[in-house]
Amino acid sequence: MAEKRPLEVDDTCPSDCSEEARESKRAKNEKRFPSPIKSEALQKATEGVVPNNTKQSTRWALNTFLTWARERNKRCPDEEIDETIFCCPDAERVSHVLCLFTLEARKVDGERYPPSILRNLLSGLNREFVKNKVTFGIFDKNDHRFTELRNTLDSVNSQLHRDGIGVSTNHAEVLTVQDEDLCWEKGTLGVSSLTVLQHTVFFYIGLHFVLRSVQEQYDLMVSQLKRVPEDLTVYDRNIYYQYSEYISKNNVHFFTDAKMKNKVVAAYAQPGSSRCLVSLLDRYLPLLPSGTEHVYMRPAKEFSADSPAYYRQRVGINTIKKFVHLITSGAGLVGYTNHCLRATAMTRMFNSGVPEKVIADKSGHRSLDGLRAYEHPNEELYRAAEEIISDPTKKFD
Repeated sequence: MAEKRPLEVDDTCPSDCSEEARESKRAKNEKRFPSPIKSEALQKATEGVVPNNTKQSTRWALNTFLTWARERNKRCPDEEIDETIFCCPDAERVSHVLCLFTLEARKVDGERYPPSILRNLLSGLNREFVKNKVTFGIFDKNDHRFTELRNTLDSVNSQLHRDGIGVSTNHAEVLTVQDEDLCWEKGTLGVSSLTVLQHTVFFYIGLHFVLRSVQEQYDLMVSQLKRVPEDLTVYDRNIYYQYSEYISKNNVHFFTDAKMKNKVVAAYAQPGSSRCLVSLLDRYLPLLPSGTEHVYMRPAKEFSADSPAYYRQRVGINTIKKFVHLITSGAGLVGYTNHCLRATAMTRMFNSGVPEKVIADKSGHRSLDGLRAYEHPNEELYRAAEEIISDPTKKFD
């Protein structure tokens, strides 16, 4: 039997090639591949894709744990908790320490954490264990070494609910049409200035494309918004802007997600309406500096024909976080944040009878549970349901 030999790739020129041809080949190969990466870049790549919010959550959980451990060590020096426990190979020891943490963890004001926050804390600590390449998972139901931790979590969770802690949940407030009207009346929505125009574009992009509150808006690029057709002189109800998602919380594009499609949704023109997103974008985008990549650029204080409307400087993420607050508070409304745009869009569609499949496509949700957390049925639906209980001959419309 013939000996198997590895395939050999001959990437050189034939021997009869001229020196000029060989040099051309070498030059092409130099352009083909980048410079060898440094060890720091390799290390960063091997850490995988971790959303910024997840990183922040992990840091918060770790800091909370270490603050607790240091305070406990002062009070119980004979039972010292080693701060290197996240590299500890002893699963039983880890389980015992986490049981103590679960029972003793408190907010800065001394109040107990609600179940959902306690779960977030433990999840963050678990990510730290994974990062340090321990051979166990604290949530592994088949690992008997963590039975005590699971039982402790059940006991604490049940007691918290019994005491009414974490029973009620906070949802993003939903803007009513009347609230929206008021913002227009007070001038916080409109086209009266470059800042107001930008806020208005932000508001309706958030509504029509159902974007997440801060990061997706901050990262939004001009190339993600495509006008169909591109001719700005054409404007009727068939004109639309198409938003194409690049990356999001629900779609970070892992290697195994090759078949997952990006969210692609459209916002159609509403001729005759001052709130038409197509009309607003037609007005706003041409004012951006030529060749700019991002949608939200710093507005000039004054605008004239011989000066730029928006500078080549992005609006900071902390400023963007305040956009909806500025819009609503300027109209005398309180309690609204950027996140309310997403909740408002989904609630309006839900209450108007739009199928959940369509709502999920617009929002980018991959599960109905996640979608339904945003849907807030209006009071009339609950009233109708209550009337049917009393009189089952009635129909639910």
